[in-house]
Amino acid sequence: MLCRAMGQPQLADDPRFQSASERKAHEDELEQLLTAWTTKHDRWEITHTLQAVGVAAFPSMSSKDLADDVQLNGRGFFVRLPHSQVGVQTHTGIPWILTNAANGVRAAAPLLGQHTDEVLRDVLGCTDEDIARLRAGQVLY
Repeated sequence: MLCRAMGQPQLADDPRFQSASERKAHEDELEQLLTAWTTKHDRWEITHTLQAVGVAAFPSMSSKDLADDVQLNGRGFFVRLPHSQVGVQTHTGIPWILTNAANGVRAAAPLLGQHTDEVLRDVLGCTDEDIARLRAGQVLY
């Protein structure tokens, strides 16, 4: 299928590429053939050509490609939130959508020590006096 998509169906019968061990033995030649084909086409053209003949294919995507992706943005995968130190930042969300709970990123990344008092008080049960004593002893940031 790949050979046909490349416009070189004769390669399917080429003994250099008949088995994995032969392809490995002729890896440089195979890479040259693939490079010659792929450099003449846009990555999306190659993707659609391969998919049309049944080859599972998708182009490599950079972080910028993903951040600009219409589908990911359309389903709310990315969340852009303001951060007090670095301005608006793009955060990746979760790849699924929950029906009975909140989805995605709800807050910017915390600052160092931002939730210390909250965790000590609400999770560990410390009193305000306990927290003040820890701060006075320079145990906390």
